[in-house]
Amino acid sequence: MKLNIEKNSYNKSIVYFDGVCVVCNGFMDFLLKWDSQDRFLVSPLQKSPASAATEALRNIKVDSIVLWKNESLYFKSQAVIHIFLTLGGVWKIFGLLLLIPAPLSDLVYDLVARFRYSWFGKKEACRLPTPNERKKFLS
Repeated sequence: MKLNIEKNSYNKSIVYFDGVCVVCNGFMDFLLKWDSQDRFLVSPLQKSPASAATEALRNIKVDSIVLWKNESLYFKSQAVIHIFLTLGGVWKIFGLLLLIPAPLSDLVYDLVARFRYSWFGKKEACRLPTPNERKKFLS
């Protein structure tokens, strides 16, 4: 699902993630490491500052990764694929996953999302950014 909203004022793509999910936090570690072009800001869904995106997300049950890029919100597998495309470089190869119909790729995404806590565990609290990562987190 893709939802159109106003453009964010940060002029960067924003990734919202489940701050207590071990898989989501691992993906954020990956993203923060490889975002050498400084294209992203990140925020746990549990602590996101008020914005047009969080207003839109309140009306939708969202509990994993969401990408706010330009005027669009991307969810589930589409969010992950568009994150890789935005990273650029070798990561663009994951754009080939767009050839898979979204309902099918979301089915796989939903399976992992449904069992992520039982398979990988859950953190007691949202991750805190390291001093080097603070500039990448919305406050």
